[in-house]
Amino acid sequence: MEYITSVERIGMVRGQYTLLKSQLECRFGLLPEWASVRLKCAKSQNVHRPGDTATQSARN
Repeated sequence: MEYITSVERIGMVRGQYTLLKSQLECRFGLLPEWASVRLKCAKSQNVHRPGDTATQSARN
C-alpha cells in the first residue's frame, strides 16, 4: 500500500467534496447554504460513496 501524507489526504478529501458538490449542482441546481455546510461537515467515507455511485451509473 502506498503511503499518503496528511497533506495529500486533505487534498483528496477536498477533491471528493468538489466533485460531489459539482455533481449535485449539475443535477439539482445551486445548492442551498445548509446543504453546502452539511456536505463540508461530512466524513470522507460518506462523501466518497455518492461519487462512486454516480460514476457507476454513468457507465451503465
